[in-house]
This record gives sequence, structure tokens and C-alpha cells, in this order.
Amino acid sequence: MTWIRQKIKESFLILIFTIFLIIFLELLMLLVNATSESKYFPSMKSTWTWKWDGLGSISSECESLSKESKQLKVAVFGGSSSAGYASPISFSKFLCDYNSKNINLKITNFGSNGEAFSDFQAEIIKRVMKNYDVLVVYAGHNEYLTQAYRRSYKVVFPNGVELNYPNKVHSSNARILSALEVKSFNIRLFLQNFITENSRIYYFFLKTLSSIEEINVLNSQQYPRSFFYEDNFLTKLERENITELYKKNLEEIIYKLGSEQKLIVSTVMSNDLFPPIADVYRESDRSLDDLNNKMKNLYSKISENNIESIKEDVSELPVSANKHYLEGLLCLELKGKLLTESHKNDCFNKLQKARRDDALPFRIVPEINSYIRSINQKNVIVVDPVKDMMDVVENLNDYKDFFVDFQHPSQLGHAIIGKNILSAIYPDEILPDSFNVELCGISWKKNGKTEFSLRDQHYCIESYETNLRWLEGAIEMQPVPFQYDFFISKREKSLNNIFDELNIR
Repeated sequence: MTWIRQKIKESFLILIFTIFLIIFLELLMLLVNATSESKYFPSMKSTWTWKWDGLGSISSECESLSKESKQLKVAVFGGSSSAGYASPISFSKFLCDYNSKNINLKITNFGSNGEAFSDFQAEIIKRVMKNYDVLVVYAGHNEYLTQAYRRSYKVVFPNGVELNYPNKVHSSNARILSALEVKSFNIRLFLQNFITENSRIYYFFLKTLSSIEEINVLNSQQYPRSFFYEDNFLTKLERENITELYKKNLEEIIYKLGSEQKLIVSTVMSNDLFPPIADVYRESDRSLDDLNNKMKNLYSKISENNIESIKEDVSELPVSANKHYLEGLLCLELKGKLLTESHKNDCFNKLQKARRDDALPFRIVPEINSYIRSINQKNVIVVDPVKDMMDVVENLNDYKDFFVDFQHPSQLGHAIIGKNILSAIYPDEILPDSFNVELCGISWKKNGKTEFSLRDQHYCIESYETNLRWLEGAIEMQPVPFQYDFFISKREKSLNNIFDELNIR
């Protein structure tokens, strides 16, 4: 018995020592992470893009202060654009700050950077929709991920763009979705979430093991930065499944709507003046190297506004996303002149064909917007900021002002999205008829008088700097910086103007 008690005592001391060692290491990592400019030891939770509390709730973005009017609970879903990435002010903030005499809004934004609608955001909707009066869906740019993560292996596309391991993505999503369904406190789930989300030791070893798995896969070959590749990025079936899966998920949500609920589905804005990410060409009658060199020369001439000299070269290109894109640019002539209805229809149809045929569709495929416009269901309201944008732009500079890069709306873009959603929520109210965009804010006007103003100086600087880093990283996958350099210089100029303004004030 003495021997047993001694062993129990030793085991207890080892356990206590281990617990104190873990606590000491966690505190040490926390201290290093907090005091170093480079965040050496983050937790998994600190790397997430949404405000996740471990038990399935997302922090409310706003709640009206007036208690006298009727309140609507509104939930917003989508990817980085819905989350407000890279814009000083998101469309959710427009909804928050609009002052209605009859209806107040309580808005919860579930939007998350880099998330697809199908397979994840749609699954969140199905689990939480019963808690909201109005559901807003602005999503579609990240749908290629649904196909990549249905593969059984880690995807590295032919141009070197790499994605996470599908099993890790599915595991993370499953944990988040299961937490959303918890109806009462579950101690096992709480401890599991707390440890995996907050432990710096756990995340450190998780990243270390992932790095060991990847080291032989990624650095063993050089990936070309080309216009044309000989290997497919997505199969024909996968490309078709992108739209079909989107339809299926949205129709399931529509079927589950309560009699008093509303679903607002928005078309998604995409910058068609950016070139395609990639093309695939397999014919044996010409060299891929020759074709890629020819494309570089063409883009060089376009940058120099040497339009006339490239028309014949473009006509000789194989039918492809890049050919459609260059034909669209030639149609517009890159002179920034007035965009007539003929230009908008003919030229942008060619540019949309380029987006449709992009081998790596980072931007929304046109078929999804076409499907959204076709929806005609009870309790579903379709809004079309894409059409409204095209109706108001008069030249190419106007068009570019709606974006900060090839897919994210600027605050002007968010304003037109926000106005469309407000018109769906308040169909009987007269909304402000115009808005003026400032450097870090916006003013809504009705009959020439300011109705309400939005401004966020601190977040403005952060969003501009974040977008600059993102643009510079995106160039790494492109053979030429065409259009990227325009937005980089524009963001740099905006940041300089902000700093000048701050010094003045």
C-alpha cells in the first residue's frame, strides 16, 4: 500500500508540474507575442477573421438605439466583400447608420474573408436563419474553393497558388458549424473549443506539423508566371458544379424561409478591367513559350497606349479568356472616353466572356449573377447593384472608382450595394437620392441636404494598408502587373492624402 501511495503521489506531482509547465509556456508565448512586432506565437482564435466567441455567436455589428420603433434582426452572409475587407466603410455600416422613423435594425455580420457561399456560409445560414427576420446574401467570388476542397488531396494549381489541406478545412468548418447548433452549455465542447482556439502551444505544434508535411511538396518545383498553361486548373465538371452548387444551396435556404422572413440576394460586383488569372492551351501547332512571350509584348504595347499596332496580333490569338479580354480592351480603346450604352453592351460583354473563361475563377462566374437575376420566389428580394453601377458610370475612371482591386468594392461600391439593400428593407421610404464619397467616409444626401454621414479615420488607414499588401502579394502570381499597378499607385496616393489630412488636422 505504501508503494501504491508513493506512485500516486509521484504521478500527482508530475501532473501538477506538467500543468504548471503548460501554463508557464502559454504565458511566455503570450508575452512574446504581445511584445514583439512580429507575432511569433498566435493562437488559432487570434488568426480568425471573424469575432468568434467559441460558442457559435458572432458579435453584432450594430444595434439601433431607439426603443420605440419596430426592430428587425438582420444577418449578413458572404465572403470578404460582405465582411468589408479593404474598404474604410462596408455596406453593413451603411445599413447600421441609416436612420428610419419606423424600423430599427439589429445587424449581425457573418461574412468572413476567403469563405465560399456553398459548403460553408450557406450551412451557417441554415443553422441560424430561424433567429433573424431578414437574411442578406452578397457572395460568389470564392466558389472555386468548393470544388478544390472536395478533392481528396491538397491543391496546388499549375501557377503555384496553393490551398490548405481539405481535411483541415472540413474539420475547422465542422467545429464551427457544430458550435452554432449548441442549444445548451456543453462542457466537453467548451473545453475542446477553448483549448484548440486559445492554446498557443497547440497552434504552434499544428503549424509546425503542417510545415513539415508541406516542405517536400511545394519547394520541389518552380511554378511559371504565365498567361497560358497546358494543365487544367478545374475540370469542366467542376466549373459547372460551381454554379449548380450555388443554386442548390440558395434554393434550400429559400425553401426553409418562414412566412414572415425575407431573403435579400444581391448580384456581386466584379472588376472586369482586370486580366484573367490564367488560360489553358493544349494545341500542338504553336509553342506555349512563344504564345506567352507574345502576350507580354501585347500587354507592354497596351500599357504604352499603342492600340492600333496590336489589333492584328489579338485577332491571331487562340480563342481564350485572354483573347476575349484584349478584344474588350480594344473595344474600349483604353482612352477613358465616355462609355455609351453601345460600349457598355458590346465591350463589357467581351470582358465578361474573359471572366467566364478564366481558368482560375477568383472572380464571380457570370452564370451566378445571371441565376440571381432570374430568381422569382415568395419572400425573396433580388437587388442588382451591378446594373446600377453600370447605369451611372460614364467613363473608365468612374468604373474603376467602384473597386479597390479585381473583386473588392471601394466605399463607393459599398454605398451602391448598401443603397440597394436599404431599398429592399424599406420599400415604402424615400431614401437619400445621392452620396458624396470622401477620402475616409461618405455623406448621404436627400434633396441636396446631408441626411447622414459616415467616417472612420482609423479603420480607413488600416484597410488601405491591408489592401496594398494584398495587391503586392497578388502580383506574384501574374506575369505582368497590368491594372494591379494602377490600383497600387491609387492606394499609395490615397494613403499619402490621409496622412497629409491628419497632419493638417
